[in-house]
Amino acid sequence: LGEGAYYTSPYTVQLYMNLGDTTFVPDTNNVFPTTTEIVKRVKFTDYNNDGYLDLIVIRGGAPPSLYHNNGDGTFTENPAFNLLSNSKNALSLIDYNNDGYLDIYNGRADIFINNSGIGSYSSISLNSVISLDGGNDMGDYNNDGLPDLIMSGSVSCASKIYRNDGSNNFTLTGDTITPLSLNSTDKWGDYNNDGFLDIVLAGHGLSQMDKYSELYKNDGSGTANTPPSAPLNLQAVTDGCNSATLSWSAASDAQTNVNALTYNVRIGTSPGGQDIVSCMSNTATGFRRIPSNGNAECRTFFIIKNLAAGTYYWSVQAIDQAYAGGLFASEDSFIVTPLSMPIINDTFLCGPGTIVLINNSIYESYWYDVPVGGTPVDTGFVFTTPYLSSADTFYATVFSGICESERDTIIINLFTPPSVTFIWTDSVYLSDPPFALSGGSPPGGIYSGPGVSGGVFDPASSGTGSHIINYSYTDGNGCSDSDTALVNVYSLTGLSEDFSSQVKFWPNPSNRYLYVSWNASARYSLMQIFNQQGSEVGRKILYGSEVILDISKLEHGTYIALLSGETRQYFKFIKE
Repeated sequence: LGEGAYYTSPYTVQLYMNLGDTTFVPDTNNVFPTTTEIVKRVKFTDYNNDGYLDLIVIRGGAPPSLYHNNGDGTFTENPAFNLLSNSKNALSLIDYNNDGYLDIYNGRADIFINNSGIGSYSSISLNSVISLDGGNDMGDYNNDGLPDLIMSGSVSCASKIYRNDGSNNFTLTGDTITPLSLNSTDKWGDYNNDGFLDIVLAGHGLSQMDKYSELYKNDGSGTANTPPSAPLNLQAVTDGCNSATLSWSAASDAQTNVNALTYNVRIGTSPGGQDIVSCMSNTATGFRRIPSNGNAECRTFFIIKNLAAGTYYWSVQAIDQAYAGGLFASEDSFIVTPLSMPIINDTFLCGPGTIVLINNSIYESYWYDVPVGGTPVDTGFVFTTPYLSSADTFYATVFSGICESERDTIIINLFTPPSVTFIWTDSVYLSDPPFALSGGSPPGGIYSGPGVSGGVFDPASSGTGSHIINYSYTDGNGCSDSDTALVNVYSLTGLSEDFSSQVKFWPNPSNRYLYVSWNASARYSLMQIFNQQGSEVGRKILYGSEVILDISKLEHGTYIALLSGETRQYFKFIKE
C-alpha cells in the first residue's frame, strides 16, 4: 500500500499486488482520488465483517475516506463514513464495546464506535482523555477486560497512559514515560511473554536531534493475562471457484469478552504449513509474534481466493485484547478443485459462413473474441459465430454464478470445399448384370442410391425407371460436396443380343447411314429408335430382310433400335 510523497503534490494512494514470489506490482484495477491533501495514514480493516478487507485513508486537512471492498478486487468509497480526524495521528482498531465489530481510536478525546458495519461511526467521549496528535494504541495492560490507552505527540511534547475504568471513564496513570513531539509512535506488546503488556515508544523531543526508541516493561502487578482457548468445530467449504470459506466456533477467554476476541488463521500446502496465509505466531505454542489483531479480525470465518488445485491444511487461534495468542485448533484440511471449462475442440468451416459452438458443461459459458479482458460477445450454452470469411479464434469460459473459469481457446479454420461432379451417359437395361459405377470426380468418393451397394449398381435391384444416384466426396480437411446423375433403367426383357445369326448392322459408329439386315425368317415388320432417356425418336415400317436408316438428324449419343414382329430383337448403335 503506497502513499504520496510527503512534500510533493498531488497525493494519492496506490495498491500493490503481491505476486507470491517476493515481488509486488501496481494494482491497475483501482484508481484512488488524487488530492492536494497529504495522505497521512492508510489502514486495512474489515469494517462490515464480510470477509474482505476495506481501506481507510486519512488525509491532512480533509475528511477521512472509507473504501468498501467489493469482493471482486475493486473498491468503492462508502459515503456513510463520518470519522473525524486529527491531521497526524495513527489509527487503532479494537472492539471497544464488545459487539463483534472493530471500533476506531485516532488520538482524540473520543472513540468512534462502528455502527454494525454500515460504514458510519458514532462518537463516544472518553472522560478525562486529552487529545494528542501523534501515535496511539489500545490494549488491556492490567488484564481487567477493558482496553486501556497509550498516546503521544504534541507541539509541547507529551506521552500519556490512560487506564480504562469502565463506563467510558479513563484515569491518567502516574507512570512516567518520555514525552514526545508530533512525529511519534507507540505500541502495546508483551515482549517477554509474561502475560502483561509492555510499551515501546519512538520519536523525538522538542529538538529533532533528541531521538528516542524506548521499551518500558510492565511491572506485572495484578493477575497475569491468560491466552484464549482454542476455537472448535473447524469447517471448510469450497465453491469450485479456486476459493474456500473457513469457519469455526468462537473461543473463550478469562479476561477479554468473547465478542471482542479476534482470530488468526494459518493456511499451508503441507501439514502445519503457513506458506499460503502466514499467522505470524508460533504454531506449536500459539505465541503471537506481533502485537496485533488476528488476520480474521472479529469474524469466525475467513475467505481465501485464487487457490491452485490441491490439498490445503489450516488452523486458527484466538487473540485477546492483550494480544496474547491461544493454542491453535486441531488442524483441518480441504481440497480445491478449480472450476474448469470443458475443452471445445478446434473446428473448421468449408467455405465462408457461421458455425455453432456448444458447451456441454452444467454451467453456462461466456464467449469472447479476445484472449484476455474484454466483454463477452455472447452468453449461454450455445454460441453461433458471426459470418466468417476467414479463419478466426474464439474463447470460452464457464461461470458458476460465483466465479469464472479460465478461457478455453477454439480455433476455427476456413477451407475451400472440393468441387465434385458426377457425369453418367450410358444406357442401362434391366437385363444388364451388376457393374461398378464410375464418372464421379474427384475419385475416391461414395456412390449411393437405389440399387447401389459398395459402389456397384444392380439394375435388377433398382428396377426400371429413372433413378437419382448420388456421388459424395470428402477431402483431407474434412470438407464434403456431392453431385447427382440420373440413371435410366429400360425394360427390354426377352430380347437377345446375339446378333451374329439374326441381326447385322454397320458401320457402328456412324454419322449418316446405318445398314441393317436380318434373317428373313424373323419376319420383322417395325423398327423403333429410342434415346438414352427411353423416348422414341424415330420408327420405320420394315419389308423384307434389310433396311438403310438415315440417322444424320439424330443427336450425338447412344441409341437403341428395337425390331418387332413375330419376335423382338434390339441392338445398340452410336451416332457420331
